[in-house]
Amino acid sequence: MNPREPLLLTFSGPRGWLARVGVTLVGLAVAVAAFFFLTLVLLIGACVAAVIAVRWWWVLRRIRSEQAASAALEGEYTVLRETGARPPLSGRPQSSDRY
Repeated sequence: MNPREPLLLTFSGPRGWLARVGVTLVGLAVAVAAFFFLTLVLLIGACVAAVIAVRWWWVLRRIRSEQAASAALEGEYTVLRETGARPPLSGRPQSSDRY
């Protein structure tokens, strides 16, 4: 082999038209199979992403509802005085003041 001669990538198999048609058909079959596998992988990835997104939404929804439930209540109120109010308590709790 001559060192100055460039190496070319060539097909050194049978050079008939039937061989070329066969190689072309095999190449097309491989391309179609690769397309279907790629589609399948993308669909599986989309399903996994959807499951993760729904889970994320569900957790955030629960956290927001817990946060809203623990927030301080706001509103208006009016103090009403009883007509027969009890006398002020001494320092000791009495039996009627216990829960």
